[in-house]
Amino acid sequence: METWVTADTHFFHRNIIRYTGRPFEVSPEGVEEMNELMGDMIAHHCKSGDTLYHLGDLYFGGKEKGELVAQQLGRSPCRKVLVIGNHDNLKSWPDTLLFMFDQILDAKIIHQLRTEIFMSHRPMMIDEYWKGDIVNLHGHVHGITPNPPGRLDVGVDPAWKYFGVPRPFTLEEAIRMALEDKPATHQVGDSKP
Repeated sequence: METWVTADTHFFHRNIIRYTGRPFEVSPEGVEEMNELMGDMIAHHCKSGDTLYHLGDLYFGGKEKGELVAQQLGRSPCRKVLVIGNHDNLKSWPDTLLFMFDQILDAKIIHQLRTEIFMSHRPMMIDEYWKGDIVNLHGHVHGITPNPPGRLDVGVDPAWKYFGVPRPFTLEEAIRMALEDKPATHQVGDSKP
C-alpha cells in the first residue's frame, strides 16, 4: 500500500499548456493528449489499496467534462482524497466525480516518519524558525516559485522536471525532497515524455 500526492492536473484546461509550457499543442487535440497522459500516470502508479491525495485544481469545465475526468480517475482503483484548489468549483461537478473521493477537504494533516505533513493547495509560509518537524506539500504555483526546505510543490508540472513524466509523487519521496534543498524552478522538456 502506497500513498501518492499530486496537484494541478487542470484536466481540460487548454491555456495551462501555454502558461506552464506543457509539451502539447494548444489545441483540442493537445488537451485530449494531456488528459490521457495524466490519466495514464494515475492509473499506472496508483493501485488498489493505495491512497492518492490530489491537492487541488483537478479540472476546468462543467458537468460534462467532469464526467470525462471521472472516467480518467476511475481507471485507478485507489482511494482518492481531494484537497480543494482555487479553481475547483464543486457546485459545477457531477455527482459521479464528487463520489469518487473518499474525502473532500480544505487541507489535510497526517503524521508519517516522525514528521507532520500539512497538505494544502496553496503553499504555506516556512520561516527561519522551521526545525524540520513539519512538511508542507502543496500545488498552486506550478513549480515556478522556490521550494524552501520543508515545502514541496507536488503538482504535475514539477513532476515533469523531477521524473520526466507528470506522475504523482510517493509520499516518501515528497517528504525526502521537501527536506532537501530542491531547485527553485522547473522547465518542462521540449519533447513529449
